[in-house]
Amino acid sequence: MTTLMDRPRLAATDNRPPAAHRRLPFLRGRPEDPPWARPALLGLLALTALLYLWNLSASGWGNSFYAAAAQAGAHSWKAWLFGSLDAGNAITVDKPPAALWVVGLSARIFGVNSWAVLAPQALMGVASVGLLSTGTSGSSSAGTSGSSSAGTSGSVAAGSSSTGSPAVGIGGQGADSELTALLKASTTTWSAAISGATSAADLELASGTSVIALGGWNGGDPSPTLAQFQAYVAAGRIHYYIAGAGGGMGGSTTESAQTAAWVAPHFTAKTVGNTTVYDLTQPATT
Repeated sequence: MTTLMDRPRLAATDNRPPAAHRRLPFLRGRPEDPPWARPALLGLLALTALLYLWNLSASGWGNSFYAAAAQAGAHSWKAWLFGSLDAGNAITVDKPPAALWVVGLSARIFGVNSWAVLAPQALMGVASVGLLSTGTSGSSSAGTSGSSSAGTSGSVAAGSSSTGSPAVGIGGQGADSELTALLKASTTTWSAAISGATSAADLELASGTSVIALGGWNGGDPSPTLAQFQAYVAAGRIHYYIAGAGGGMGGSTTESAQTAAWVAPHFTAKTVGNTTVYDLTQPATT
């Protein structure tokens, strides 16, 4: 006679991490990490944020060229999408527009000011430190517990090496107060046109208006062309031409130099503060 016997049942194995790890995954980190790893990382991120954000407004706009693009994005969705230097969308900056999307949205939500422009960049720097630390830890976590601990300490050290790196640079110059007041009162698409992108950016930030950068970055590029500039003036889209700034690298053959040569005999010059300005809505009388 055959007797059937039940096999002994094995006790179920609970492979889940301890309850403390399940309840506080962010604070505790991964089960294989040493106890000090996550507190050290959080402390590093807090220190990074403190260093990056402390007295942030002392940097002014950081970089007036890109800050002007952020201002343009805050005023125009088209400028935000394409990374335009001005809200009138005359030219774009020299970076992919996605690089400015976060800053542009911040300026649109919180207003155009130094903190709205620089704080997102500082916080992205903090996130970069966290990614560097966790990424280095993840690549070295496989292996023995000793190598995991060494890899974790190395990852925290790697993240700390970028903590001292500045999040922003210092740049931008102030504009003449009388000229700024003149541009603020303008209601045209572009309050003014001036040679060179940095000069245009400084005026944009000081006045809160759109300014055409004639000749692109250094005044020597063929954008906009003289014909395009003349069409803008004829349509009443530019109020003032500001002389004596930037200048092209190619002498009298540059578009910006040709524009200056066309403006001088057709419009009357006046001095505003220390700047020569032409009112493009008032042709010179002969």
